[in-house]
Amino acid sequence: MAKDVSMGGVKILLDKSQKVLPSSLVCLYFLLPKETLKINGEIVWEKEYPDRKEAGMRFTQIPDSYKEDIFNYVSKYYPQELNRCWWKT
Repeated sequence: MAKDVSMGGVKILLDKSQKVLPSSLVCLYFLLPKETLKINGEIVWEKEYPDRKEAGMRFTQIPDSYKEDIFNYVSKYYPQELNRCWWKT
């Protein structure tokens, strides 16, 4: 599951049993209502919790049109998140 998506990367929530190595190259698919975006990236951090793992992925190859698609999706379906991040101090 993807969480905290930005134009530069994403936090990925993982099952505790999944293995992820920093600097691993990964391919992530964003399933949007009208299209699927294939985005390449690199794992830059990992945290382990009792019930799950989280990993940070930095996008390495993302077309500008994909950035626009992601922004439009978040704006439409999660406007409160943009507001929260924009006005965060």
